[in-house]
Amino acid sequence: MYSLNELTMISDGAKRWDKQEEQLRKNGILGSIDTQITKGVLPLVAHELLTEIATVATNRGAKPFWLKALENLDVKTTSYIGLNYAFIGVGQQTDVTNICINIGKAVCIELWSKDFETTNKPLFDRLFNMAVRNHNSPRHRLKAISAVAQREGFGLNRWNAEQQLNVGQAILNAVLHSSKLFELFELPRKNGKTQPKQLGLTELGSKLVSELTEDVRWLSPIFKPMLQKPKEWTDFSSGAYHDTKLASLVPLVRMAPHEQKQRIDMRTKSGKMDRVYASINAIQNTELAINRTVYEQVKAAWHRGDVIKKFPRMKKVKSPNKVKNWEELDTKQRKKVKKIKESIVLRNRAIDADIVNFTCDLQTAEDLLKHDKFYQPHNLDKRGRIYPIPTFNHQRADHIRAMFQFAKGKPLGKDGAYWLAISIANNGNFEKVSKKSLDARIEWVNKNQRSIYLIGKKPTLTRHIWQSADKPFSFLAACIEFAGYMEEGDEYVSYLPCSLDGTNSGVQHYCAALRDAEGGSTVNLVPHEMPADVYQIVADNVLDQIRSDTENIEIAKMWLDYGVTRSVVKRNVMTFAYSSEKYGFKQQQMEDLMKPLADDVLDGILSEHPFGEDGGHKAASYLADKVWKAVNIVVNKAAVGMKFIQRCASLCAHEAKPLTWTTPIGLPIVHAYQQWDINRVRIFLYDKEINLANASVNSKVTPDGDVYKCIMCNIRTKPKGTIDKIKQRNAAAPNFIHSLDASHLMFTVLAGVEDGIEDFLLIHDSFATHMADTQRFFYLIREQFVAMYEHFDVMQDLHDSTFEQLSPNGRNNIVEAPEKGNLNITKVLESDYAFA
Repeated sequence: MYSLNELTMISDGAKRWDKQEEQLRKNGILGSIDTQITKGVLPLVAHELLTEIATVATNRGAKPFWLKALENLDVKTTSYIGLNYAFIGVGQQTDVTNICINIGKAVCIELWSKDFETTNKPLFDRLFNMAVRNHNSPRHRLKAISAVAQREGFGLNRWNAEQQLNVGQAILNAVLHSSKLFELFELPRKNGKTQPKQLGLTELGSKLVSELTEDVRWLSPIFKPMLQKPKEWTDFSSGAYHDTKLASLVPLVRMAPHEQKQRIDMRTKSGKMDRVYASINAIQNTELAINRTVYEQVKAAWHRGDVIKKFPRMKKVKSPNKVKNWEELDTKQRKKVKKIKESIVLRNRAIDADIVNFTCDLQTAEDLLKHDKFYQPHNLDKRGRIYPIPTFNHQRADHIRAMFQFAKGKPLGKDGAYWLAISIANNGNFEKVSKKSLDARIEWVNKNQRSIYLIGKKPTLTRHIWQSADKPFSFLAACIEFAGYMEEGDEYVSYLPCSLDGTNSGVQHYCAALRDAEGGSTVNLVPHEMPADVYQIVADNVLDQIRSDTENIEIAKMWLDYGVTRSVVKRNVMTFAYSSEKYGFKQQQMEDLMKPLADDVLDGILSEHPFGEDGGHKAASYLADKVWKAVNIVVNKAAVGMKFIQRCASLCAHEAKPLTWTTPIGLPIVHAYQQWDINRVRIFLYDKEINLANASVNSKVTPDGDVYKCIMCNIRTKPKGTIDKIKQRNAAAPNFIHSLDASHLMFTVLAGVEDGIEDFLLIHDSFATHMADTQRFFYLIREQFVAMYEHFDVMQDLHDSTFEQLSPNGRNNIVEAPEKGNLNITKVLESDYAFA
């Protein structure tokens, strides 16, 4: 039991404090708001575990697997693990099966650690101290120790998925039953199929987390930024962390198939991976810092509940009052009422997830503000795309990305000032200026100098302006720099990155590979006086189709009234290059447009949904069909390239072989989607919403009347050794094109390093360095794009690689690489808008 004197108070008033304490005590929880998890709820979960362990241990018959594990660990440790992963599961909206497995994995490591420490404490202490120096995540430290211990004869025998699930289930049940913070809920059926059970916050849990504004170190992401320079990559297991043995825990390639790892090892020995290692090392060596002003504005906007595009919120949607005339409603009306209620519940669940994630992000940013610099260790995915390892990273939403700046500053100079102005125009995008010429963007900044300066100097007072920008917080960051430049001139030292983005990267790479002049023109692979806009071209085509539609007048009118803009079709056009088809287009319209509009109705921003009572389903299908027709007309050569790649994948899959190729930068790719053996496993989780009277025959009921709901979990056990032909075909084109944009990025980084550029902040097809270095980078990006496609015939190389893979009979069915068009690839060098 903990006394209040031992706990930290963050309340800013006695009345508020007393009110919170009274509410918490009524629910059996002790302590102040910020210590509920570690000192309030923790004893309750620990007591529940102790009681369950004692009960099961005395029962006759076979004992569950979890009993031995939990009998040998301190229940406070296992309680903490359960609570932490429950909160992380809510934030990441992970289903309960995977939450249980994650808890089980962590307990397995804890149990091994205890046994290791007991058996050989001197070695354990030495390795633990080494891990502390190199790792700031407790879980990662334990994993790090296990890697070295393996070589010393104290290897970690990991539990299989069913064992992890069994242990995690027991701990999660203790959390559910005792903490009163979490509850199970179900997502609506999708395509007629039941969705996995989810974990959400109770009303009390939601209130508790929304009050956690000062200290949430108990809610710790697994990977965080590093305070010392990451170790350079030299092979598959050497990078990011400084001790050679520990470094093997974070592989070069995430989830790499065994064959890919083997090929990487072979190419490493021959020096053919050197350029890959050099590029990723240059990226992760970049010294970064948190932009304090942006951080403060993000935090303030969150606590004020500012309504900003794509910015999370913590204000819940009010549940509707009970319908008084329910008996008088017909079936259709009742269904509508239930659907509204369901939408509000799901909306509030998503807000709970935002609260958990945002609180954790703010804590990480605040911790990093205490340091002059930090680093983001990076690794690759299976296609070669480079990603930061930490959860808190610049590849996320605008309010997170804008907090990142370089730790080392550079005087702007005239070139830097020019690109600062371009950055302001691009991020603000007022009057759609980012789609106009570079000169027009500079002119817009000159015309609005006073407003931009005031935003930079008085961000709180001017938030009504900058919060309406296309990328509000990035726009604010650029305005802050502009204010400094206005006061100090060319000598002003800037820490801000300037991003240069490709014009629909997927289509660009298809058009370059196939020398498609017509398609290439739509994505700025040839020079234009004004930037070409493939999204607007498609939108115009869609509008022409809608205007001439005399059969679907009602839906056509809805779209004409709402407006079909470039932003409406943008994601469809972007993903077309990655094999998205009509059904995928519809789902994207539902996610990107229809659901946010429905949320606006729930939030009171709109009085009704612009596309009718069905939430826009019919309208989304209608538009998906129109966009599909338009994009096949506008970039038809990309469709030809896509079909060729899919054909290669299908031929290999028919022979149960992966599709393999080597990217221009030298990374071997093994495209293989295995089929797996699946075990159906039952678990039982406490559900406070079910009482004894409505418990199902499959539920477990305790003598006290508590009901534990039966949940069926699908557990992958081992690969069957066969290829999933459908996934293999559908994923081939996006994976191939992503591997090309990854190569282009790496070539550009290497060229930048050779030219004296040291700092990079990159997101696949978005290239950023210092404002002062952007003019050189602007040229290098295009130069390396041209060089890659002059030196590598990527479609022919894929044809040849596939030919080598196939049997003699299979080779009879291979198709030739698509014919090339007449695009002069060197024209990219003259195009100001290819990457701008």
